[in-house]
Amino acid sequence: MKENVKEILEEMKDLSEVMLDLGYSSVFFNSKDIAKEVLLLQERLKELEQSLYIHLLAASRGSHNEKLIGVLELVESATFVGRAAKNLSELVLKGTGLHSVIRQALEQSDETITKAVAGPNSVLIRRTLGESRLGSELALKVIAIRRGAKWLFNPGKDTEIKEGDILIAVGSKTGCAKLRRIAKGRK
Repeated sequence: MKENVKEILEEMKDLSEVMLDLGYSSVFFNSKDIAKEVLLLQERLKELEQSLYIHLLAASRGSHNEKLIGVLELVESATFVGRAAKNLSELVLKGTGLHSVIRQALEQSDETITKAVAGPNSVLIRRTLGESRLGSELALKVIAIRRGAKWLFNPGKDTEIKEGDILIAVGSKTGCAKLRRIAKGRK
């Protein structure tokens, strides 16, 4: 459990932002893999919310109750955004979603989103995103990395890829397919 209320609030804010991005992406690209990631993020958001409420209940015995109201409002905002993202993703998982005309237009686009797991034989392991040249060679942007239960949001070029990392990337369909192969250790 995190000890610092500020750290919990920051992670909740980051989680809710990424959840919304991934929720919309799961709908736009009809990606069940990405929708499932949003549901995992929702579980983490619930854990953080409970932890924060424990901290706030302990702090409410003091004389700073007015400040706690602002913190509670921030928590409610993050959980509201998280629930909205979860609802979007559930549309994909249930097979409902965008109007067929919009879906057809998106299917004609070359842009997509993917989830790739860095396997033990991947050339990506122990390399930074910059060294991997995913952006320049595959025209991809890694928007998040899940490392166990921890998420790295908007990872930079110095972020090292480790075995088992789950990369969430956007880019061309060809680039995304190649990333999935490379992550598995294939060419």
